Amino acid sequence: MREIVQLGSIATIKGGKRLPKNEELHTSKTEHPYIRARDIGDGKITFDQPVYISKELALKLSRYTVNEKDLCITIVGANVGDVGIVPPHLHGANLTENAVKIIGNGQTSQDYLKYALNSNYPQAQMKVLANGAAQPKLGIYK
Repeated sequence: MREIVQLGSIATIKGGKRLPKNEELHTSKTEHPYIRARDIGDGKITFDQPVYISKELALKLSRYTVNEKDLCITIVGANVGDVGIVPPHLHGANLTENAVKIIGNGQTSQDYLKYALNSNYPQAQMKVLANGAAQPKLGIYK
């Protein structure tokens, strides 16, 4: 029989960060990629339509970066619950406020967490918890 545990008991969950007022994403490449919710899904993070932030902004948002193998989940919008693992080329990228990163505490692998969170029961739970507003939102505390 499977054991059901709260995610917070086996991992740390940290949010991304909203861009400050008057700051913009850029399509011209910099050393600072920015992962949006639309980049997360199907167990991976794709960067097909990349956007970037400036070096100055990256310094301000340095606490909101991801590392290779971090697991990211979208928490706002129609794709709440989409899951993806950070690939090597996005190590150090900044993460949108519309997603969280999940850092395992060594009790399980990130790949296992990815598959587990992509399964039917956790996906249904995330959808239920996110409902109740005009735009679905799954707060970190949920």
